Amino acid sequence: MLVTDMSNRKLGALLEARGIEREPFDVFIEDVAGTQYVWDSVDSMLDAFEESFAGAGTLEDYVIDYVLETLALEGTAYDYFNFEAYARDLRLDGSMLEARGYVFYGSW
Repeated sequence: MLVTDMSNRKLGALLEARGIEREPFDVFIEDVAGTQYVWDSVDSMLDAFEESFAGAGTLEDYVIDYVLETLALEGTAYDYFNFEAYARDLRLDGSMLEARGYVFYGSW
C-alpha cells in the first residue's frame, strides 16, 4: 500500500501509535526510499523507516555524536579526528544518507 493510498488521518494515527514523527517519515518516503521501492504492507514501510532513521541534523553532526559516544574518543585523538572525511566516506559508500535535515542509515 502506498502512502498516497492512505488518508492522512489514518497514516497520522499509525505514525503516532508507533511514536514516529511525521516530517522525518515524509522525508524518508519522498527522498530516501523514493518511488523505486514497492512496499508490501504499511508495517514493512514503517519498519523500514524505523530501521533507517538515525536522527535529525547533518551527517557531520551524526559523526561527531558517534565519535564521542561510540568510539569514546577524547583529547588529542578527538582533536585530530577528521569528521568531514568520515562523513564523506559514509556518504560515498552508501552507509549513511542525509536528506533535508535528517540522517538515515543506507542499508535497510
